[in-house]
Amino acid sequence: MLRDIRQQEERQDMKSIVLGILAHVDAGKTTLSEALLYLAGSIRKMGRVDNRDAFLDTYALERARGITIFSKQAALTWEGMPMTLLDTPGHVDFSAEMERTLQVLDYAVLVISGADGVQSHTITLWRLLAKYRIPVFLFVNKMDQPGTDREQRMRELQKRLDDGCADFAGAGTEEFTEHAAMCDEKLLERYLETGDVEDDEIRRLIKERRLFPCFFGSALKLTGVEELLGGIRKWALAPEYPQEFEAKVYKISRDDQGNRLTHLKITGGSLKVKGIISGGNTEKPSETWQEKVNQIRVYSGDRYETVAEAEAGTICAVSGLTRTYPGQGLGAGQDSMVPVLELRGAIPVGVAAGLPPALACGAAILGNMVPVPFIMLLIRRIFDWLRQTALFGPKIEWLERRAHLKGRLVRKYRLPGLIILVAIPLPGTGAWTGALVAALLDIRMRHALPAIFLGVAIAGALVTAVTMGVVHLF
Repeated sequence: MLRDIRQQEERQDMKSIVLGILAHVDAGKTTLSEALLYLAGSIRKMGRVDNRDAFLDTYALERARGITIFSKQAALTWEGMPMTLLDTPGHVDFSAEMERTLQVLDYAVLVISGADGVQSHTITLWRLLAKYRIPVFLFVNKMDQPGTDREQRMRELQKRLDDGCADFAGAGTEEFTEHAAMCDEKLLERYLETGDVEDDEIRRLIKERRLFPCFFGSALKLTGVEELLGGIRKWALAPEYPQEFEAKVYKISRDDQGNRLTHLKITGGSLKVKGIISGGNTEKPSETWQEKVNQIRVYSGDRYETVAEAEAGTICAVSGLTRTYPGQGLGAGQDSMVPVLELRGAIPVGVAAGLPPALACGAAILGNMVPVPFIMLLIRRIFDWLRQTALFGPKIEWLERRAHLKGRLVRKYRLPGLIILVAIPLPGTGAWTGALVAALLDIRMRHALPAIFLGVAIAGALVTAVTMGVVHLF
């Protein structure tokens, strides 16, 4: 009895965690989000992507295309543990939106299709999660489909992602404990002496990205989802926050009335309505600014409630701020590195984030042009060096053949062909491809650079026009 009371008190005092859902497109990420919310009692009915009624796909364009474009949040509680769920885009064209969201996560759930296994974008997501040092729970979805094999998928995860991936259905068994102990040298020594590994050590290994809990099931049929929730509840550690106010901006949006909203995570202290937030260059007083918080909204899907104060760990949207930008640190927080994106993805994401179309276009053009001179100057030397290695030699030859195929238009029409190659906003084209082709075809830099810039500018104008057309349409 006393133990139950103590556990209840601990749960009540437990701070919330911010949990992100990531996946390769069509792995079932949105379906898993619906299942988590349904089982936790946050929604009464599971939505379906194909029925266009998913709780977190709140925009008409998302429901029409059946994909997640913008990151959204929802609140849920499981066994007394509050969680903020952030659903991120799965499609590669909207990866910038996803990457910005990573900056505010405490843990991530990486969804993998049991039918398809680890796919190309899965590897990209895994590397990004490693870059931002985010602990990961894995959920292998669609295990109800014919031909899926749990042991085979488990071996694939260990081989292609990390050998620290472990099936937590066997937690507590001797085999599982030994596998966990082998993730840490000092822990292994204690295990050999005692024959046991404490739960706190398991939590530490997960937090330090040495151990990756894996769960299997079918989100659509609600199998394995409770086990995932229970695993997160048991093994995730609530973060510690400083007393001084700080926050991280991860998204800018506008509501139906056109109000500008700054989406952020409070990473220290608290934020109150009518509180003053400062920003800008503290070393240059003329460039600093101060603005008042008019409203604090805590969203769940397209609904929200207003609060007078947001404590550390809260994901919220703030009105009244006009000079914020994604990746910005407020208070004692530091700015994050802004992702460098492909042109065709950067412009729509920039517009969605609240940037003026001209500014989004200009920033995307500049970001695409920065590596061009370095590619043209160094790519031949790098290729010659890598060609001599057994590992990269065949890959370099394949890449050169591909570049020469891409360069047929350039060989025929020279600079006009280079402009066209860069200007077509399709996969396999663009500034970097143009720079590679120009270098391999020995086009002088003083001729290639203006041609590539003109092509990028044309592509930027086309993508911006299409983006604004879609915005006005929906």
